[in-house]
Amino acid sequence: MRRAVLALLLLAPLSVYAANQCKYQAPRNLQLDLAGVRGVQIDVNSYDLHVNGASGAKQLVVNGRACASDQSLLDKLQITQRREGDQLIIELGGQNNFSFHLFGSSYTNLEANVQLPPELPVTVRVGSGDATVAGVQQLRTMVGSGDLHVSNISGAFSTSVG
Repeated sequence: MRRAVLALLLLAPLSVYAANQCKYQAPRNLQLDLAGVRGVQIDVNSYDLHVNGASGAKQLVVNGRACASDQSLLDKLQITQRREGDQLIIELGGQNNFSFHLFGSSYTNLEANVQLPPELPVTVRVGSGDATVAGVQQLRTMVGSGDLHVSNISGAFSTSVG
């Protein structure tokens, strides 16, 4: 039993070290026309999101960075967008994946910074990732096991947890 606990204590720093590395990386950027869009939904999944309402903004701009332990994982890690009626849906790709193996590890990470007009209603769905939202007029959030930080919401704000 002591050996197992000792082995876990010795391997724990290795997993943290592996999670903080970025062997393969690529930008993930979007500039989206908002003509006809009446609301934006952003699905964070298990990644990191920062949203800022930017006075005078006419477009929605995403500046992101994808990071992975291998090129094939990086290629799958995308920020996608689609429209459903007058709603713009943005998804931070897939699920965050870190696993430690005796002879190596694999991981993915994605961080996105979004700027949009502050008057555009925003919905943020956080799985196990983290989101920070500031400077919008209307915000609705659904949070699973992740973290949400909100500031400077000038109008309606609602959230659900669980």
